[in-house]
Amino acid sequence: MDTTSSGASMDPITGSPLLNQSDDPVTPVMQSDTESSPSTARGIGTSVDQSTGVSIADPKSGAGTALDMRAPRVQQFSSSKSVSVDLSRVTNAGTGASLVDKPMPSTSCAQSDRPPLVEDICVYNRSHLTDAQRKEILSCQWRPPAGFRFPTRLMGPEGASQRSRRFNARLLDEYPFARYSKKLDGVFCGPCFVFTSNTDCILVSSPMRDWSNGKKILERHSRSKNHGNASVRADAFLSECSGKQTVSQVFVTQKTKTSYKSLYILRCVIDILEYCARSNIPLRGKTNDDGHVKGLLNLCLKHDAELRDCFQSVARNAMYTSPQIQNELLGLMALQIQRHILRNVRAARWFCLLADGIDTSTKEQIALAVRYVHQDDVTGAVEIREDFVEFVEAIVCTGRGLGELFLRRLVAWGVDAQCMRGQGYNRSANMSDKFSGAQAHIQTTVPDAVYTACKAHGLNTAVLQSCSLQAVRNMFDFTKKIAVKLKHFTKRTSLFAVEVKGLGALASDFDEEPTHMTTFPAADIQWRNQTDSLARFIDQYALIARSLEKIGQFDSDCCALLCAIKEFTFIVALVCVEHVLARTKPLHLYLQRVDIDLMQAVEEACNIVQILRDMREQSETVFAELYPKILAMAGSVLTVECICSLQNQKDVSTATQQDYYRLNVLVPFLDHVVSELQDQLINCRERFIGQYVIPTKLPLLKEEHELALFSAFKNDLSSLDELKIELLRWRTKWGTAPLQSQPNSIVATLQNVNKHLYPCVHAILSVLATMPVSISSVERSFSALRRMKYWLRIGMGDQRLCALAVLHIHQDIPLSVDQVLRDFDPCKDRRFSDVHMD
Repeated sequence: MDTTSSGASMDPITGSPLLNQSDDPVTPVMQSDTESSPSTARGIGTSVDQSTGVSIADPKSGAGTALDMRAPRVQQFSSSKSVSVDLSRVTNAGTGASLVDKPMPSTSCAQSDRPPLVEDICVYNRSHLTDAQRKEILSCQWRPPAGFRFPTRLMGPEGASQRSRRFNARLLDEYPFARYSKKLDGVFCGPCFVFTSNTDCILVSSPMRDWSNGKKILERHSRSKNHGNASVRADAFLSECSGKQTVSQVFVTQKTKTSYKSLYILRCVIDILEYCARSNIPLRGKTNDDGHVKGLLNLCLKHDAELRDCFQSVARNAMYTSPQIQNELLGLMALQIQRHILRNVRAARWFCLLADGIDTSTKEQIALAVRYVHQDDVTGAVEIREDFVEFVEAIVCTGRGLGELFLRRLVAWGVDAQCMRGQGYNRSANMSDKFSGAQAHIQTTVPDAVYTACKAHGLNTAVLQSCSLQAVRNMFDFTKKIAVKLKHFTKRTSLFAVEVKGLGALASDFDEEPTHMTTFPAADIQWRNQTDSLARFIDQYALIARSLEKIGQFDSDCCALLCAIKEFTFIVALVCVEHVLARTKPLHLYLQRVDIDLMQAVEEACNIVQILRDMREQSETVFAELYPKILAMAGSVLTVECICSLQNQKDVSTATQQDYYRLNVLVPFLDHVVSELQDQLINCRERFIGQYVIPTKLPLLKEEHELALFSAFKNDLSSLDELKIELLRWRTKWGTAPLQSQPNSIVATLQNVNKHLYPCVHAILSVLATMPVSISSVERSFSALRRMKYWLRIGMGDQRLCALAVLHIHQDIPLSVDQVLRDFDPCKDRRFSDVHMD
């Protein structure tokens, strides 16, 4: 036999035979004892040194590895034929570079935590491993001896960009599962080599030899699911071999550890999502790999070693950071808050439904809220709450369609619709119409759900009706157009800012926002801002006029606006309207409160009406005080006092111009406001008689009123006789009490009534307290919606939007992470399902 072609190539360090690269790289190819001898075996292109017995590479042959032919045999096969080794293929490895750049020094075993491998890992047959071989591969790791130099190879595309690379021994310390093969100059994964059945995979069936990206490849492999499973099996096998635990016990222990790590990661993700949602911080960036959630998570990884260890040891699909998981967790967090609100609603029994709509992103979004009386279980404090529940999309915006939508949502909430005692909407036709509106459709199903128009809208409507006066309507129109010109155009805004800063007395007021002069249309809900805007317009009247004069050089519309505001009638209407609306401003603010009841709102409206009536009776004195201010504003823009703008109208003839403007502007405006406030806010309902149950008003409750009281609340009272007996006891209780200690409001009375001793009184006051005053709470949810759904987040889904809105609006309701985890687990087979959560 020609030993030149059949002799096996030997490793210069260990003397182990090299593999034939033409065969499977993990199949051992050994030389038979009967067919090899130190004197005859020789590699291709080598000569033997007669003094040492070591073959020397022939430069002409291209071989670059010296073979020690005196190395012992480690494994023997039954085959009598030896397999020849093409050494050039081993040395070149596809790049033409030599595995060994110079003769290797003598070797000795390096000190390490793991004992060195007896065999090179590539000599083992993966499909026929014995338990002893498995144990050796898993528990032993070859380490380079002192002074050892790894072979270098050219890597990269051919040409000048190729670089010589070698294996970095530090990777063996960073990744304990790595097993270096000296024969193949490559790295295998020990656990995967033994327990993974994949036959075509880097680090498993073939070595990893890309030293340029070695660390990245090992890191990615360490986080893979297959490697995790192989590592668990490897730990179980070694534990059973040592007699510590059985395989099943190891699997249970490892699964529990993995579950706790996944649970720890999930808790951190929930905390980050809650923080972002409550602070209205966008969760994602341009891609799923960036954004605030990933950024905060990376920040936590820097400062939390335990979290960092969990992320490094769990699989990628156990990190719970995908957008789908985020949406699911946000939905569960919002669901927990909604359950808390609806649980309080069911405990209160009676409630009122509040709703309003807004058009966003070509969708009609309906905000739904509930008003109810809540009593704290710990302190016993009673309060009136208006809590936002959700946003829903209205497909059909007719009265019938909206009514059916509201009833379906009540069923979905698990709330009894028959306990609804009030409806609070705006004055739009599809909501408020008594024949075809949503309130009429709901009353056919729930007759006791009495509709009450929003009092804040009623106050606005009162002013809108007053705007039927030509002078007042023109004034509102001109101020709105001027506000748009001076705020929404850069060049015009800059000119106005220059005028403001030129006035030293007011410059400090506008350093931060020099254009903070905004007037809104008369139909706007924020009438407090309207009043403030009119007052600011008066203060800056001269500045505005000069700004319009400069802007008019390139904008003809501003010239027309300048002429309009210079008219004496405009100045009179501006000052008179601002003076009247300033008296109604406290009522606007009061109607926007949550804890106000309907009786308090009516009382405050009566006070405002009385103030305006007094102004009407003393109009001469009031206008006499305003007229010098009007003249001063007119003189600042060289406007001449005249009445020509009103000559074509049917005006009241007067002797003086001052009386003329008083009788044609101030007095009609006051008459209209008083009339509309009386109709919109103070009209009594039959339930208003329930206010006489309040201790301070008990003397007004006569015996003839008891029948009307029972008729108004008959579905919530047991019988008329029981009501009379209970009222008798109620009068006796408060008849002897000092006047200072008697409650004077509905909430204060509910705080002092025992619902078990006085069930009828408690029912009357609770129903009266749930009757809506305004829908300001729903309007506030629209403000939150505008903050969340701006143009960069226009594609946000409805479920995600609703979840973020609930978390952002209800800052006062705490969230239980444990409850979120309990709700999250039953949905699917989670990795932490075997971990007990208290």
